[in-house]
Amino acid sequence: MVSEQQISRKDLVVMGDLFAYLQQNTLIEKPLAVRTAASIEIVNQRLEEPNAVYVAEGKIMGLALRNIQLDAIPQLLTGFKNLVHLDISLNEISKLSAVLGELTSLRTIYANNNRIIDIEPEIANLKQLENLNLDNNQLAHLPPSVCQVVKLKSLSVAGNELVTLPRCISDLKNLISINLRGNNLRFLQDKLWELYTLERLNLSNNQIVYISPSIGNLINLNSLNLGSNQLDELPESISKLKSLSQYFYIDNNQLFDLPIETGSLSKLKYIDFSNNLFKGLPACLKKMTALREIHARNNRIEHISSWIDNLSELHELQLEGNKISKLPIQLSSLKNLRTLNLNNNYLLSIPEEFSALKDLTDLQLRSNLLVSLPSSLGSLRSLQKIDLRDSTPCNIPEELTSIESRQGAIYT
Repeated sequence: MVSEQQISRKDLVVMGDLFAYLQQNTLIEKPLAVRTAASIEIVNQRLEEPNAVYVAEGKIMGLALRNIQLDAIPQLLTGFKNLVHLDISLNEISKLSAVLGELTSLRTIYANNNRIIDIEPEIANLKQLENLNLDNNQLAHLPPSVCQVVKLKSLSVAGNELVTLPRCISDLKNLISINLRGNNLRFLQDKLWELYTLERLNLSNNQIVYISPSIGNLINLNSLNLGSNQLDELPESISKLKSLSQYFYIDNNQLFDLPIETGSLSKLKYIDFSNNLFKGLPACLKKMTALREIHARNNRIEHISSWIDNLSELHELQLEGNKISKLPIQLSSLKNLRTLNLNNNYLLSIPEEFSALKDLTDLQLRSNLLVSLPSSLGSLRSLQKIDLRDSTPCNIPEELTSIESRQGAIYT
């Protein structure tokens, strides 16, 4: 908390005028809260209070005007010459007006969840801007002026109506993260693949039919989301993304295999190719020995290859909704496995060797053709849940009842 005595007289006057404007034009009733924070926190962290000014070093550096039915950016904001963080999300603003161009100290703007259809050219004046969030608006295009915000590190325009990207997108040479989820993109601007500094790229929930081999230029990517598009193949050059380590989403496409070269993504920890057309686990996974999670739900997988024991770091294996009838004993070598989801398959039995999965906590076998379970599963002291619902009548060994004594559950 900070007292008004710690704020410059000039800023206090602007605060008073702004409150009077907001009382007349928005839902706001109480004066803006006044909070203090370190200047670096104001730049880099989301402002917690929905309606407040944030003060550092006696200057108003942050302003939050969220969810008050604001329909335009007030001209009065130009009085806050030291403003570095502006949050005007969850309002009814239709345009990022020229007013913003006068706030040349801005480094972060949240303008998500408005009705924005236009961005005026003056945004190019924001030479210090690093973070711009325009999610869930009505933008059909990004104007070239956005490409002149050359210090931009994070650009998020998810949930808009973009059908293409400007050619000048490659001018954003400091961009680390770009979120284009949930637009109307079908073909991607080639210049996108010249954003060599990118570490996070989200292209999910579009209508993309083709990924250029030039994606291999993005050698700094650690996270890539291509889920929920119309892809039926990926280029071999995906294998050049050696920094890809956090996640790789390709779910909800029309893929039936991955290039064998993809196995060179040796740092990758998480892959999701659920809701595709795979008939087996792609062979490239054999070399991805850092994988901790594989999500392969709702494919056409008929078998699990014996090389699965290469993936010794695996913690979670999601295979629900496939056509698996038999499990290889090599699965029992996955000593770190904690969650195994085999719901909705055609399993007739579970190998005795599964008793070696000492860290297993969650075993999901719902809707299979099991007649019985091996009594050796009773030795799995970490096991907390077995789901056998909607299966054929399955005999449960007495040894497994110890799960319930450990506050676990057997669902039948």
